[in-house]
Amino acid sequence: MYFDKSGEFIYGKLDYENASLCAKKCQNFKLDNDYEEMASGGERSCYDCAFRRWSKDSFICMALVKRSNLLG
Repeated sequence: MYFDKSGEFIYGKLDYENASLCAKKCQNFKLDNDYEEMASGGERSCYDCAFRRWSKDSFICMALVKRSNLLG
């Protein structure tokens, strides 16, 4: 489990290992095309995903939020 019910990554902004493991399992991962926004140097990591939106303490996965809204 990597995310809470709201779609926020539970490991914060600095857990590169879990962000990488999560992204490797994710079917929705899409590398962010803005190099200045990349946090992991372009490796497959949630921190560098186009669907990631930074929050105060972590980030929210918009792909999960969208999917959970569709499921109701």
